[in-house]
Amino acid sequence: MATSMSFLTAYRLGKITQNLKLSGCRLGASIQCQLRAPTPLHKLFSTDGGQDQPIQYSTSLAKSWSVRQSFGPAGSVERNYKYEAFRLTVILGSVSAFLIYFCVLREENDIDDELDVPLIDRIKGLEETQLRQSFEYNSSKGLPTERIEQRLKEIELEKSYEQQQQDNKL
Repeated sequence: MATSMSFLTAYRLGKITQNLKLSGCRLGASIQCQLRAPTPLHKLFSTDGGQDQPIQYSTSLAKSWSVRQSFGPAGSVERNYKYEAFRLTVILGSVSAFLIYFCVLREENDIDDELDVPLIDRIKGLEETQLRQSFEYNSSKGLPTERIEQRLKEIELEKSYEQQQQDNKL
C-alpha cells in the first residue's frame, strides 16, 4: 500500500510539474501562474475525482522512475556512482565494526550465561508436554516410542522426588 502511494504521489507531482512546464510556469512561480495550469491542482489531489479509476502504469511517470531518482543525489550518473560507492563503503565499515565488536571483542557477561540456558530448563512442564505430543504423534504414525516412554517415566520419578522433598520441608 505504501509503495503504491509513493508511485501515486510521484505520478501526481510529475503531472503538476509537467503541466506547469506546458503553461510556461516554473515551480517557484506565483499562485496565479499555477492556477493557469492546464490541469488544476484540485483535480490532481481530489479525493473523489480520480480515486475511483486506476492509474495505468504504462502511461504514468512511475514506469520511467528509477531508484536513483528516489535515493540518489541529483546530478549525473557518474556523480551518483561515486556517491553510492562512498555510501557502500561507509555501510560496510559500520557493519564490520559492529560485528567485530559483538562477535570477537566483547566479553561474555551474565546475560549471555542466561541466554545459554535451554528453554526446557526455564519453563516447568514444557519437556513433559512436548514428550506427550511426540508420543501421540509417533503412536499415530507407527514410529518407535520407547525412548519417549522412558523419558516420561524419568520425569514422573523426578516429580515424585521433588514432591517428597517439599513434603519433608513442611
